[in-house]
Amino acid sequence: MAEEKYRPYFTASELIYIIESVKMRTPINQSLVRYLDGFALKIKSGVLLSSYTPNPALSISEKLGFSVSSSPFNQAGPSIQKLVNIWTHSPETRAQMSAAQLIEIADYRYTNDLMSEEESNEYESNLINRR
Repeated sequence: MAEEKYRPYFTASELIYIIESVKMRTPINQSLVRYLDGFALKIKSGVLLSSYTPNPALSISEKLGFSVSSSPFNQAGPSIQKLVNIWTHSPETRAQMSAAQLIEIADYRYTNDLMSEEESNEYESNLINRR
């Protein structure tokens, strides 16, 4: 049975700290060091883009829903959750979606771990081609 994998979110400096900490252990887990070094190299070279950026701090009234924030979720048009739901449950409508909507759906699914490992690999490959 394949071992499950999880995607944590680290800043580049946190990742460097983890790599240096792993390298200082005895014995060194070489496969983990190679994986993390490769990950850090992709970030440094711009091949891998950030997949999560926390929302800016909201005022207490915005958090409680008493005022309208300037969040992109308040803009006109279908919400990303609605687009993902349509994409997931109505495959026949995918051809009617714009390229921007398909990219937004892929970004959302990748960021929220809603892709299989194969889809994640394809997404990462496509990110390189988007540049």
